[in-house]
Amino acid sequence: MVQFLRGTTCVAIGWLFVSVGLRKAQDRGAHRLKVYRNHPNADDELWKRAFWFLLAFDHILGVSLGRGIATSQEECAAIFNPFKYLDSTFQL
Repeated sequence: MVQFLRGTTCVAIGWLFVSVGLRKAQDRGAHRLKVYRNHPNADDELWKRAFWFLLAFDHILGVSLGRGIATSQEECAAIFNPFKYLDSTFQL
């Protein structure tokens, strides 16, 4: 939805959705490394990918709208490595 709103005149609403989603992900602890288990599983990987997507769009929309960002990358301990576990690793 955020990607769709980015192409319309309602970009500020997309930024609001990203901010709310980022806060919810932080409430769950998706920005912390110790939340994730040592063995790979699909649920943890999806949370990690969703968090990094929200963080990236927070930066993109914040810059394009001239607004502040909700979370800086220094506050995040979760490591983003998109090639560590491919989608074919997990049986969903």
